[in-house]
Amino acid sequence: QRAFLNFLVERIGASPRLTDGSWKSGDQTPCVSRSEMVDEFIDTRLDGVADNERSAERRRARVTANDKIDALIAKGRLGVHHGTGKDWIWLCP
Repeated sequence: QRAFLNFLVERIGASPRLTDGSWKSGDQTPCVSRSEMVDEFIDTRLDGVADNERSAERRRARVTANDKIDALIAKGRLGVHHGTGKDWIWLCP
């Protein structure tokens, strides 16, 4: 989970997206779309994977990413906002 959390820190820190933060304190909060984060994680996992193995590896990577995000949310390391059509995640202090 630490490696995945570092992956999130790097991606969220580089994200120009800010939401209105109204579900939190009203301050703008650096965050990223959960689905975009999962897609980026999958892309990093597919480096060097043969084309005929990509669909199976993509499924495994999606499950792994979502499980890790859910675990980090449960531990209070990530916040989540279930928006219309998108879930937004951010790092909790």
